[in-house]
This record gives sequence, C-alpha cells and structure tokens, in this order.
Amino acid sequence: MAACCPLCLNMYAQLSQHLRVTHKVLNVLERKLILSLESGRVQYRERTCIVPGCEVTTSRLDRHIQTHTELSKGAQRDVVRDCKRKKVLEALAALRATCPAVPMATSLDIITGMMRERGSWKKRKRITYELIEEYRQHHEGSEPSAKLKNNVSSKVFRIKHFLGYMAEVQSNLASLLFINDTKKIRSWLTKLRQAKITETTIHHYLKNLAQFLDYISETPPATCRLSKIELVTLRREVRMLIKGLRRKVVTHEFAVKTAKEAKNISKSCLLKCRVTAKKAIPDILARLKESGDQKDQRSFYGHLTAYLSTIYGHRGGVFQNMLVEEVEGASKSSSTNIYLINVNRNTQVKPSFWGSPAVVDRRGIWLVYRIPKYDAKPCRREQFHILFFTSKPNVCKNLNAYFHDAWVSMGLEGSPNFTDMRSSIATHAKQTHTPEARHKISQFMCHDTATADRFYAVHLNAQQAAEHRVLFEAALEGPDVSPCKEESLEDLVSQIEPGSKRRASASKITPELTHSHTQTLFLFLSRRRPWRTARRSPRRSPPQKVGRNHRRPRLLYN
Repeated sequence: MAACCPLCLNMYAQLSQHLRVTHKVLNVLERKLILSLESGRVQYRERTCIVPGCEVTTSRLDRHIQTHTELSKGAQRDVVRDCKRKKVLEALAALRATCPAVPMATSLDIITGMMRERGSWKKRKRITYELIEEYRQHHEGSEPSAKLKNNVSSKVFRIKHFLGYMAEVQSNLASLLFINDTKKIRSWLTKLRQAKITETTIHHYLKNLAQFLDYISETPPATCRLSKIELVTLRREVRMLIKGLRRKVVTHEFAVKTAKEAKNISKSCLLKCRVTAKKAIPDILARLKESGDQKDQRSFYGHLTAYLSTIYGHRGGVFQNMLVEEVEGASKSSSTNIYLINVNRNTQVKPSFWGSPAVVDRRGIWLVYRIPKYDAKPCRREQFHILFFTSKPNVCKNLNAYFHDAWVSMGLEGSPNFTDMRSSIATHAKQTHTPEARHKISQFMCHDTATADRFYAVHLNAQQAAEHRVLFEAALEGPDVSPCKEESLEDLVSQIEPGSKRRASASKITPELTHSHTQTLFLFLSRRRPWRTARRSPRRSPPQKVGRNHRRPRLLYN
C-alpha cells in the first residue's frame, strides 16, 4: 500500500527504501521515527491534552479526547494526529541532542513549518509526480494485467531513482532543467556500479531512462523548459552509455549461461523423473481423496508439475495461471486421450501444452494422467476458478517449492527449478533434433530459437567441440587450390568494355574470372557510370550554373 513521504509529500509503495535511497536517511532510529509519523503507530497515551483550554495530563489520552463531545469525530482524529506528530518531533529533537554517530539527514524537529496538514498534502502534488503517473498510465494501458503492472512499477522505480539522484540540491523541478547534466548522468551510472548492481540490471536502468526521455521529447509537459537540442543531447548521451555497456552485458550473459550449463539435467534423470512421477500421481490422488490433507495436495502439485515440466519445459507461470474453465474446455473439445489446454493468462502469447484428462473432485477439477472421471459434488466456481489453489481460494505461488520437494522425494540428484528444466530441455532439443523440429519445439515452449540461444545453456559439450575441431583441421589438409588461369586486369576490362574490339559473350568470360578478379572489376566498373545517350565518342555535358552545389560534368558514353 502506498504511503505519503513526510519529506517530499509524494506517495511511495516502499517508503523505507525511498527514505534510505532518495533522502539519505541512514540513521535507523531516525528512519523509524519518520515511518511511525506516517503510519500513525505512535504511543501517545501519557501526554497532555492539546485541546485549547483543557491541558489535562492523563495516562489515557486517547480516551480523554473522546470525552470532548464539543469536537466532531474528524476534529478528534485531527487532535490525535497532532499529538502523535508532536511526540515524534520531540523524539527527533532528543535524538539530535545526543549527537548520534550516524548524522541525521532531516530537520523536521527544527523547521516545524515543513509539517503541513494532511488535507493540503493531498491537494498539492508535484509536477514530477504527475508526470510519472501519466507515464505509468501510458504504459499500463486500459486493461493492465498483474504482470504488466509489476513490470511498469519496476520501470517507474528506476526512473524515480534517476530523477531523485539528478534533483539533489536542485530547485524548480517542474522545468526539468535539472536533468540537463550529462556529467551527472555518467556519475549516476558509476553510482549504480558501486552499488554492486549487475550489468544487465544497469542495462535495464539505462533502457528505461532512454524510453522516458523519448516520452518527454515527444510529449513534453507544459512546464518543461528543455529545448529540442538539449533533449537530443540527453537522448544521445544515454544511448552512448547503453552502447558502451553492451560488451559487459554480453560477458555477464555468457557467465550466466555457463552457470546454467553446470545445472544441466541429463536425459536419464529427466526420464526417471517422468516415470516416477507418473507412477506416484495415482497413489497421491487416492490418499488425497480419502484424507484431503494439504500435505498430499502439495505433493500432488509437485509431482504433477514435475511430470509436465520434464516433457514440455514450461515456466511455472503456465501452471500457476491455469484455470478450471480452460481444463474443462479442453476435456469437452477432444474425443481422444490427449487434450490441448490453452493458458491465456500467461505472460507469453497463449502458451499451450498437451495435458491429460480432467478429473472432478470436491475440491475442484484436477489435471491427472490416466485417471477416469468419477461423480462428485460440483465445485464452487466463483472461488476455486484456479486449478492450483491454496487452502484459501488464492493462486498457489509456491509451485517451485512443491516441485523441489517432489524432486527430492523421488530420490533424484540436484536441486533444479523450472528454469533449469526449461534450459535442459532446450539444450537437448538443439543437440538432438533438426533445425525444423527444434523450431517447432521452441514455438511450443513459447519462445523462438533466438531466445533459447540467448537465455538458456545451449553451448556445445566437449565431444561436439572436438567434432568441430576435426572440421577445422580438415580445412587445412591437402594442397592449396589455385585459380585456373591468371589474366591481367586490362585484359578482363577489355572483355567487358562496351567499345572494345574483343567483345566476348558472357558464357565465355564468366568461367575465366576468379573471385578476386570479380571483386576488382566490380569496384572498378562501379565508379564508371555510363550515361543514357546514343553517342559513341565521349564528350562533356554542357555546363549548368545552378549554384555552389553544382556537380562536376560527367563523361557520356554510348
């Protein structure tokens, strides 16, 4: 839930992080007091009543304020809020008097005028806050999903981090002139590296900043005083920073791929997991039908996702977002024992996989392998619309942990997750199938082959690298291959020149031209552009006085 910052009067979902990063409130006790000022969790019972004309000191000030019947409920809440604020300011002043080792970054106890009424806080909003919210709404669109909101929030957080760094010791933020400092932008990049942020994350920071600058350049706010030249300069500077970061990003991606390759799961282990999970699912369902224990339910979730992930390598979000209606639709639309389930709520565009028949249970509709249907009471669809749900009608977000428990219970080595399974299946698909078959598998896994080559461990093993080395060594065996016949450049040109006496046909010239001769002739003849005229002898075109940019006359050929 968003909270209002008492220092900058803006709303933030992570107020503690905002105070630490933006306002540099490094003193832990000071930060706790400011957070309590916003949350209202302040012990104010043993205080003196601040109602004019009362001044009663009591141990239960909260009950005493309720005795002031002349005040409305809203006025009583305002009095309570003022009491809490006064106590927090006194605590900040006492902390400042102790001269703490970590210096205080705020001055709320000194400049009390900075503390305003909550009503005025809501009425007054900074122009930068309105710009950020407009940018957020632009990216979210009309019907944003939960994943899209999360991604947009990450973008907005990075942009706020940049604006907060650039706005230090600056005024008149509405004009946006404080971001016109290329040197400080480079220092911001250095600060991100000093914070031990990975290169790929820094790359995301710069890309989001470039998108934000493009948005400002195309639709600047009314208070913006940045000229077009300044906006072009800023955009060019950020893109140059992105370009200079590519090498380190590629190096980091290669290191991540190498780490994934170390977690690559063998084919025998995947097959063993598939067979073991297939045998264990019916027994788990039988126990679940009798007891209905949550432990058996989690075990079923883990074994089922393990069985499906060893075949198709889908992400955990595919199983997490699977709906009961989608399973029912698949079971009604097929007449065989193989059913196609389209998961529409996934982050990708309609991923699908081959599943198994659906089974009706009192707790919902289960996806089971080779288990016939049996009659049961209908489930409450308004609650259990998610296939993998928790004890409450909520989405199960611990499928990865349940998958890990099932993996350990089957006696398999390692501790993989859904990403490791996906990476291993993509690697085995590349090493086993043809490019056409691999392309089909990649599409079924909701990505293309380029995505698999970029994000997953698809490197060659030692044996495949040795086979490639044999090919390189075979290229150097045997004698050198020399051209059939060497001719001078003048002879070759004379064969192609339009006015030459040795005009030959293309079939006679082509076999005698080597590759190097062909390139040389192309470069030579590309500079000689014949004019569209019927004259045989060259002549110069009549001069034309067209100004300073007039070109030199060209030679005219037949």
